[in-house]
Amino acid sequence: MSNTGNGRRLATWQIIVLCVLAPILLGGAALLAVGLGGIVHYKSWEGDSVAVTGTVVANKMGTSSEGNTLYYALVEYPAPDGKTEQLTDSIGQFPGHDVGDKLTIRYKTDDPQGTARIWSFVRVYLVWTILAIVGGVPAVIAIVAAVLILVIPRRRRPASPRIA
Repeated sequence: MSNTGNGRRLATWQIIVLCVLAPILLGGAALLAVGLGGIVHYKSWEGDSVAVTGTVVANKMGTSSEGNTLYYALVEYPAPDGKTEQLTDSIGQFPGHDVGDKLTIRYKTDDPQGTARIWSFVRVYLVWTILAIVGGVPAVIAIVAAVLILVIPRRRRPASPRIA
């Protein structure tokens, strides 16, 4: 048994459960931190960038590592100087976007060609959101369970009657 600092001792089962909860809490907290870090990073990037509407003008055909045919959208979008820039999507799809589809493009005004990205929740935030949820839920459950374990009073055995 271990002392909690308030004069109360923990039962063996409580110590075991807390030892099991510790890695769940640490792993969950790490995933939560990575997920929130990604969200904050891209929110900051989004705030420092300009959104424009681009148009799919073609699809470039490519092959995945498994040999499947993928299509990479070629998107034209307006730059701040009035010129039209082009961006080839870095994520291949099957089927590809239709020519004429409108996509949101974000770029930093000091480098509209080098920083341009196709922008959508699924592309930018989905993975980070999933990491935050996958890490946050077990972390919260571990914290609640640990608090309940530390707060649950230990049952005392009734005093055995003394025979005189």
